[in-house]
Amino acid sequence: MSNLAIAQNQVTLELTSATNADAVEYAEVLVSKSKGFAPNQIITYAVTNEFGKAKINVANGLYYVKIVAVGFDERVQEIRVNESSTYPIVLTPSDEMLGHTVVTVQSRPTSSTKSVEKVLVLTKKELDSRSVFNLKDALVQQMNVQISNDNATGSSVSLMGVSGQNVKILIDGVPVIGRLDGNIDLSQININDIERIEVIEGPVSTAYGSNALAGVINVITKKKTSTSGEIVVDGYHETNGQDNISLVAGKQIKKYNVRVGGSRNFFAGWNPIDEGRYDLWKPKEQYNGRFQISRSGEKTQILLKSEIFKELLINKGKPLPSYYETAFDEEFSTLRFDQKLQVDRQIDTNKRFSGFLAYNYYSRVRNKFFKDLVTLDSRQVLTDGGDDTTAFNAIMARGTYNYFSLKNSFNYQLGYDIISQSGFGSRIEDGQKTISDFALFATSVITIKNKIELKPGVRVAYNTSYQAPIAPTLSARYKHKDYVYRFSYGRGFRAPDIKELYLFFVDVNHNVLGNKDLEAERSHNFQMSASGFHRVKGLLIRPSASLFYNNITDKITLAGIQGIQYTYVNLDQFQSAGGNIRLGVAGNRTKVNLGYSATFVSSISNQENGSESSFNYSEFNGNISRTFGKTTLNYFVKYNGARTIFNLNSETGEVTESVIDNYILSDFQVSRHFKDKRIQLNLGIKNLFNVTSVNNELQAGSVHTSAPADLAIGTGRSYFVKAIVRITK
Repeated sequence: MSNLAIAQNQVTLELTSATNADAVEYAEVLVSKSKGFAPNQIITYAVTNEFGKAKINVANGLYYVKIVAVGFDERVQEIRVNESSTYPIVLTPSDEMLGHTVVTVQSRPTSSTKSVEKVLVLTKKELDSRSVFNLKDALVQQMNVQISNDNATGSSVSLMGVSGQNVKILIDGVPVIGRLDGNIDLSQININDIERIEVIEGPVSTAYGSNALAGVINVITKKKTSTSGEIVVDGYHETNGQDNISLVAGKQIKKYNVRVGGSRNFFAGWNPIDEGRYDLWKPKEQYNGRFQISRSGEKTQILLKSEIFKELLINKGKPLPSYYETAFDEEFSTLRFDQKLQVDRQIDTNKRFSGFLAYNYYSRVRNKFFKDLVTLDSRQVLTDGGDDTTAFNAIMARGTYNYFSLKNSFNYQLGYDIISQSGFGSRIEDGQKTISDFALFATSVITIKNKIELKPGVRVAYNTSYQAPIAPTLSARYKHKDYVYRFSYGRGFRAPDIKELYLFFVDVNHNVLGNKDLEAERSHNFQMSASGFHRVKGLLIRPSASLFYNNITDKITLAGIQGIQYTYVNLDQFQSAGGNIRLGVAGNRTKVNLGYSATFVSSISNQENGSESSFNYSEFNGNISRTFGKTTLNYFVKYNGARTIFNLNSETGEVTESVIDNYILSDFQVSRHFKDKRIQLNLGIKNLFNVTSVNNELQAGSVHTSAPADLAIGTGRSYFVKAIVRITK
């Protein structure tokens, strides 16, 4: 008998942070002979102590070490062992520690933790973990964000109790046009090829002018591709009738970066009960195409982007009595066409100019047909608005001159903002109207003892329809130990848009008129927040809390006059106030996020009796994720508390109210990576509690007289599968 003894070496791994050389404690260390790190390939396992050190015993040879530490990017390190020794390894802090890069309302790209404004960032990685494909689904689980659905006009959003025209939607800083009932349909904004979504709550009228009283949602698309190139194919199927596919390709060729992409989203329609040809949720088909080319020079970058979007929504009517052989059908065709030319110029080390010129076009065509259900023949109805087209276009120019130096305590930004928007169609008085806005704005950042930052700003504008007030703002940021405190005041302004002034929409079901005597909206907003993080025995704990108050005078709302006749009127005053608390706890493989918010809203009519309406609602959201090797489990839940909506009769001053019942939205997903993360497969369940609608009595008496008494929420419980394939050299 012979014995073979293999010498063991004691190896010490010493982990430190790249930012401050602090020891990284409670990090998990896995040692393997291959890069795969399959369970049967792992030789040994260790956890670093409070000094960031982990000891392992291995024989001579080549090994791979995987390090997983909360607050740091996962790292795989190759080490060659031939004797007992110490190996120093430096870890890079993750976005959880450093914050995500943000550009909205910034003079230069800034970390979200260092931004004076409080910015919510939703990354592409986070959105992929929820298998969402449009802006509506991306926001529906977020705190202080309320999503409403209309089966004909699409989805809408409110921030801090303020909705409609007061929430500005941007794509790469360019405003999205084409509002229906004052809202942008978020389901029409595709997010397959994006980097992140930035959300700022509160007025940013100094930077973005009208329509930004409640906040800004900025969708940031992906700009760059490596020289090796990439192709990403994304397929999605859901049992409620949703089938999507998208393809994005990009490549860098010398100084040029080219990206092209396209997608098709198809929804077959859905109804909680079988009513034959009628669907509560209307069938629709969407096509989206994008082309982008950019050139990067030593000091100048030029980008040209073109996007096109088409949607066809079909509303099949119920068979008409008494023989049920005919029906009225409607088709809604939407077209969006967006072009953008952007130039960035680094003038010198501290000075930079950034500007763009954009053209946006939007049209929505409604065609009505009389359908013979026996012969399947149909003829178009040209009366009562049966053939209607509404179109808008906008020409926009924006530029900023930025001065920034780390050595100086005073930095500033100067800018101009020009937009001219025109509306066309039979529902617009005289067939066409144009409103233009010309503005200059300036902001500065004043740093005091490297702890306090003050950011004052002001905007001066000329509007062709209204006298725009001066819009000042003041924000402050103070960092003390592990906490950041923020405070902001903003003055907002919103001029009535073309529809509110000149709309003429009268048919058998509608009687909505514009009001040329409307006053512009003006607002005051106050916000304060505190956020911090603590490292406790390998856990990263992030508590935060915030308060807000909005006061809007002459708020514009759609009000009933009598019967189905409606017009736009000014309320005397609209107020919303509230706050929220959040807690995030992250371990090496487990993350938990919890939040609670409460919002109080009151409004006073402009009538002599001063009728007043007030209500409040609360929200709770939570998310827990757990990673097992290459598999991640994600659970999301959001409780939407009961809330009140009101309708104002501008003739009597009477305010009628109804309560929308509370409901819970909840999703579960299992995600797994294959082939070095080149393939990702998601399986899951959406709307676990099978919520389809909640009580909403007011709907029965609203603008659409045939609207149901219930408010549509979702298409019930459904199951989905999503596959993402990334092809790179």
